[in-house]
Amino acid sequence: MVFGHSNFDRYELRSEDDLDEDVSTKQTIFKKAWMPKRWKFFRTSGKNRVFNFKGSSLASQSVSFKLPKWMRPYLRDSSGNVYPTTPLGYTALTFGSGDYLTMGGDSTVMMRDADNPTQTTATTFPQLSFSQDGVEYALRWNEFAKERKIARGGYRQNWGYARAGTPVRGAASVHDMNLELDWGSTTKWWLIAGAAVIGSLFWFSRKRKA
Repeated sequence: MVFGHSNFDRYELRSEDDLDEDVSTKQTIFKKAWMPKRWKFFRTSGKNRVFNFKGSSLASQSVSFKLPKWMRPYLRDSSGNVYPTTPLGYTALTFGSGDYLTMGGDSTVMMRDADNPTQTTATTFPQLSFSQDGVEYALRWNEFAKERKIARGGYRQNWGYARAGTPVRGAASVHDMNLELDWGSTTKWWLIAGAAVIGSLFWFSRKRKA
């Protein structure tokens, strides 16, 4: 689904918790991309909905968000290089044409138990991927499972087994989590105006031939 000017305003006033569908959005000549200020990054019940944003040549667009500190080292490209954060710990992205951001959905990996080396637990995490200048990055939960263990009583990082008042998805997971999104966008009006002129000339030439 792509949101235009009219339904952009309608959805902007709603909470992302109210949406019951995945969202895919990109700015075009006639439609403005929907850029939510907050996205339900992970939910322990119900569907983990997916938000997909595509960069456009018609606008200079950027977004920044702050992942939990323990997640950031696992935001890597296919070669294992970690995506850098700002000094304040934000992940900052600038979208060119062809770049994208996808967040939401979930991924389950088998985690070794810290107290019982022979036990593994299916543990569910949120998905996040994006591209920058043609390089793709994603949260690499398989690498996380190789380097970390799950433990009962280890709750400070807001993931693990369930405890009183804190539900999880399945046997173990991340706890309910939102991401706050800080967007920036500057429309390249000269491109839109040029496209409009070309469209008008094409329409006029066809009308004359008719």
